[in-house]
Amino acid sequence: MTETKILQILTAWQTSMQLCEERMDQLAAVAGPVVESPLGDAVYGLMGAYTRQVADQIGWDWGTLESWWCENHFGERPLNIGFVGQEMRTVATVEELAAFIAEDLARGEP
Repeated sequence: MTETKILQILTAWQTSMQLCEERMDQLAAVAGPVVESPLGDAVYGLMGAYTRQVADQIGWDWGTLESWWCENHFGERPLNIGFVGQEMRTVATVEELAAFIAEDLARGEP
């Protein structure tokens, strides 16, 4: 898969995920915490399933994509990632993430 295609898929995923989080924050502002509620469980469950589907689509690690979403807040807190035997890289944008994934996938090809 090309870096351009990976970026296209990741950008659509990230944009949708951020919009959903914004809507959940707006709901929480009106209704109170919704994270640990049936609605929150359903919405965040779907967001997690979407993340797994994107990982499957690009053939990459879903756990790292989940970290990019949950822990790194889509680059707000940069991700440190690297290849064995090389220095860690700082990934702070979806473009940098797509480039890393494309390189990782290319390294895995015979």
